[in-house]
This record gives sequence, C-alpha cells and structure tokens, in this order.
Amino acid sequence: MYRKFVVPVPKEKGISFQKTKTGTVVRYVVDWDRDAKGRSVPRYRVIGKLEPDGKGMVPNDNYGYLLSTFEEIREYRRHRDPRSYVAEMKLRRGQKLEIGPFLVQERAVKELRLEKLLREHFPDAATLLLDLASLMVLSEGRGGDFEQYAREHPLFAEDMRIPDEDDILETLKNVEGEEVSRFMEAWNDRPAPGRNRVTSSRRRCVTTVPSPAGAP
Repeated sequence: MYRKFVVPVPKEKGISFQKTKTGTVVRYVVDWDRDAKGRSVPRYRVIGKLEPDGKGMVPNDNYGYLLSTFEEIREYRRHRDPRSYVAEMKLRRGQKLEIGPFLVQERAVKELRLEKLLREHFPDAATLLLDLASLMVLSEGRGGDFEQYAREHPLFAEDMRIPDEDDILETLKNVEGEEVSRFMEAWNDRPAPGRNRVTSSRRRCVTTVPSPAGAP
C-alpha cells in the first residue's frame, strides 16, 4: 500500500529503478539468489513510486519495514505544494521518524474502521484522538510529551501538522460527554465477531473481553 506523502529517494546501496506502465518504481535489494547457472541474482522489493521530478518517491509498506526510519525528511501530503510545507516541517521535525509502530497502528485502525467511527462522532478531533491514543500505546499508558512524540513519529493528523498545546486543550475541551457515550455505543454495536466492549464509569473507560466459547 502506498502512503499519502513523499520522501527523498534513499541513498542506500542496492537502490534501482524500474519503468512500468503506470510510472517508475523504486526497488531495493534485500537478498541474493543463484540462478540455474550458479550466477548471483539480486532479489528486489519495491519500496516506492518515483515522483515526476525524480527526486522524491511515494513510499509503501516495504519502505518502512526495510529502512525503518525516514531520513532527510521532506514529507508532505501529495495534494499540497511541497515547498512551503517542507520549509515549515524542517523547523519542527526531527531528522528521522520512527515509522514502524505507526504502520502497525495504522493497519489496526483501518481493520477496526476506527478512524471512520471517530470522524462520525468527533469530526474535529478524530485524528488528534488517534495520535494521542498512539502516544499512550507506545508509552504503555504513561503518557508523555506529545510534541516530542510528534517530532519523532508520523501522525494521523492532516498533513502531519504538529498541533500546539493550546490547540490540543481547546479541542479536547470541546468534546462533550454525550459524544463519548454515543461513540462507545456505536463501538459496542459494530459488526465485529468476538469484539471487546467498552463502558464508562466516573470518567474511566473499562474494556470487557468476551470469554472464549465453552469457558465457565
């Protein structure tokens, strides 16, 4: 699956390009095999799609798995002018982003249709809630400095913009208890076999895991 942003073409050894009917893909040598004559043959994995300017590429999942971090970041959403966005992000982002945990979380969010559900109930806070939840997962519930986390990890937020502390507090302040209740009802009613149920009590969320079939 291709991402929605662009990164520089890696300068690693083993990078090559291959033209296809839809454009040019970027390949990375992951291993070497032997052909029938005993000659070494590289084994490639496609890690992205080359941009028309030849300087950047749209990465896919293999890029995160094989190279693990974004180096010399100039990420931006494809529908935006990269120049202003790159200049802005260079002032706020670190030189590397840890993409591995994000890919796992993003897959879980898609499989559970969590972002869609959050957007239905918290249209102005959905991606921020996902980013805050990601921080809590990585910190094992201890929380931490969100701005530091955002500097080092991809975000679900539009254009991966890092919100100010005041923006975060204002957004969360506008989340109503009624909206939370409706969200939990929708979560519990979603068609997912063996799903967890979530209830709230005195501002505390409790997850109830169904017992396996046949268990007492």
